[in-house]
Amino acid sequence: MNDRELAESIIDAVREPLVVLDGDLTIRRANDSFYRTFKVESQETVGRRIYDLGNGQWDIPSLRQLLDDVLSTSRTFDDYLVEHDFPELGPRTMLLNARRIERMEWILLAIEDVTESRHALSALQEREDRLRLALEAGRMGAWEWDLRTDRSIWDARQYEIYGLEPDDDRVLRPTAALEFVHPNDRARTREKIDEVFKTDRDYQHEFRIVRPDGAVRWLVGHGMIIRDPSGRATRMVGINYDITEQKETARRQKLLTDELNHRVKNMLTTMQSIAAQTVRRAASLEDFQNSFSDRLHALARGHDILVRSNWQPTELSELLHFALEPFGETARIRVDCDDILLRPEAALAFCLITHELAINATKYGALSSADGVLDIECRTVPEQPDAITFTWRERGGPPVSAPSGKGFGSKLIERSARHDLNGNAEIDFRPEGVVCIIRFAPDDLAAIDHEGHRHD
Repeated sequence: MNDRELAESIIDAVREPLVVLDGDLTIRRANDSFYRTFKVESQETVGRRIYDLGNGQWDIPSLRQLLDDVLSTSRTFDDYLVEHDFPELGPRTMLLNARRIERMEWILLAIEDVTESRHALSALQEREDRLRLALEAGRMGAWEWDLRTDRSIWDARQYEIYGLEPDDDRVLRPTAALEFVHPNDRARTREKIDEVFKTDRDYQHEFRIVRPDGAVRWLVGHGMIIRDPSGRATRMVGINYDITEQKETARRQKLLTDELNHRVKNMLTTMQSIAAQTVRRAASLEDFQNSFSDRLHALARGHDILVRSNWQPTELSELLHFALEPFGETARIRVDCDDILLRPEAALAFCLITHELAINATKYGALSSADGVLDIECRTVPEQPDAITFTWRERGGPPVSAPSGKGFGSKLIERSARHDLNGNAEIDFRPEGVVCIIRFAPDDLAAIDHEGHRHD
């Protein structure tokens, strides 16, 4: 077999389309793969210039120039891209490579159809873009652990979650990266990772990390093992995302639920006590209904003002004005209070106390007479800056005489002052008018700093 026969045999054996061009770019030879790929016959190919084939798919000025350079300078070119709508094939993407055949002024032109691989690459890129967008939208950090080299790879978001700079190489080894896990969660995190290798289950774990600045963050991690064809684990890949805000929301929700349960229980206990005391002293069912309804309304008004303040500390002066509003004639009721904030429990108790005192004043005291006046003072105690003294003073009403025994109103005031306000109440039935003094302990005040922030 001579050199030419050998060359032709090699050309036919190549799986990619090949053509041999002479000095004026006329096709001298093409292999079977070329004919199959482009669905053409030898008689319509051999002897024709390459740029005359088909519908002019190779008639490209830059391609002509490159082929001329191959002949004149023995230069080569690789991966020249041609995108064209080929006859019988439709839109295809081809890569061309050219070499000069020495001792002959011929060119060996190889053509590779990369349409499917380009489509696959494009689809892969689209999937990667979608994954990247999903990670960014979910603020997730991606990581990979190469088990063969025991090295980690983190994306930018993962570094951000951990509060690290992207060039921080402390995380390159997974064992070192574990040092950022909160000490109380580190052992359990190691156990969860070991379980993945033992059970081949996906990794899922909630844990805390401590950032370099000392901030503690809650994370959720998801991961899985990647194995080679032989079944050997080669990589572990996964994502982390920050759930600190969700944890904080859940914590606040639990606090609110616990607080609500506590308040409901307290409310039911208060209502039960009011009902029991009222029915015990009621002269008739109608008397019970009226008294009980009035006290429930007082309790409800206290809740109204607390709801308006979102159950935050309430100004005592505002609370008094609101509680006394149903009794009208505000010109005869003077309220003079220091700036004092009460916690919700103390505020509710004060609503009931104020109601009992106002009912008594309306029926028998200063508010039952056109000339009667009610003075209320709320003062902090100089020697105890966090305590207050509340004084209810009636004057100008009918003469007052002390009752033969304590009624429900007096007992409710004393009990509320003692149990709900952690203080004491003194009621003095003076002839010129009732005087009630209530002293509060510091625990019943909302602690307020110099910037107005509450500290329970």
